[in-house]
Amino acid sequence: MPCSYRESQMRRTVASDERGKTYVEYLILVVVFGLPVAGTFVLLGLKLLEAYPHAQNVLTAPIA
Repeated sequence: MPCSYRESQMRRTVASDERGKTYVEYLILVVVFGLPVAGTFVLLGLKLLEAYPHAQNVLTAPIA
């Protein structure tokens, strides 16, 4: 569905907003979603590092 001239002008205004409102929204999204995801990766990574020696022993047991 084609948009009106006014809607297309508003979209251009939001895309070229230099006052920072648009960037604040993106910053909020990064903080709200990015930090918890990064924290989850760190916690999972620590658990995987703890389990690595056991996994290595299990995988190499048939060879040795």
